[in-house]
Amino acid sequence: MDLSNNFVYVDTARNTQDRVTIPPNLLCDAPYYGSSYQPQLGLFYFNTLVEMLPVDYYLFENNWRTDFMYSFTEMTAGCGKRAQNLDQAMSKPDCPSPVSLVSTDGNPCWGPSTYENCFSPSQSNDDEVSSTRPYEILNNSRTNAILFPSDHQTVYVFTAQVLDGNYSFCNLNTTFVVMPQGYGDMPDPLSPLYMFIASVIALIAFFWAVYWLYAMSWNENRIGFQMIEKMPVPKAWHLITKGEHQLVHTGSDTGKKIFVPKGSM
Repeated sequence: MDLSNNFVYVDTARNTQDRVTIPPNLLCDAPYYGSSYQPQLGLFYFNTLVEMLPVDYYLFENNWRTDFMYSFTEMTAGCGKRAQNLDQAMSKPDCPSPVSLVSTDGNPCWGPSTYENCFSPSQSNDDEVSSTRPYEILNNSRTNAILFPSDHQTVYVFTAQVLDGNYSFCNLNTTFVVMPQGYGDMPDPLSPLYMFIASVIALIAFFWAVYWLYAMSWNENRIGFQMIEKMPVPKAWHLITKGEHQLVHTGSDTGKKIFVPKGSM
């Protein structure tokens, strides 16, 4: 995708212009606004993929945009103590230039040399786990992800910084562009409810139709039985109930047998 150095987005809802600076020659990702987003990062040796990144990393938005969220908090991530985050790293005195994310010694302000995961317990009250503080660390083996806003459209320039110091002696990071798609055609949040109601109505209509067909068939059979019951009984049958009688063979080819009154033969 051909990207210029600057994009200007006009937010009609807020009546504002949003200028985003994009460095040239960056890969662009285009997830859907309604879905959570986790970039797929791979470790390459020259042009050969070695493996997909299996360790912790974080994302820094190069234009200092903060209009996105994380799906996990420290508590939902299962932390045993307060997790490191970008604001905490930028508050250190050896990081005078947070835009570059590089400290005075040339290392990342938050990177392999300073990273500690939050899953080991801590005795300090300052490290208490929060149920509201975002968990900003991503990993392809976990489900924490980025959630983009649904009330306006924009573009993001992210830098992914690897945190695990045991993964590589190199400082691994990469920069890429994310342009969420589908703004303005997001599904109605009540759509699942409407679908459920429609399904219930369809089931009721189906069972009613089956019952109606069964009832009509049963009534037709009942009418047939009633007609048979009301048919006049043949006179020959009355001979069985009237006086003495005997069974006589007629001698016809059909072999019919009839009842006749006794003494009439």
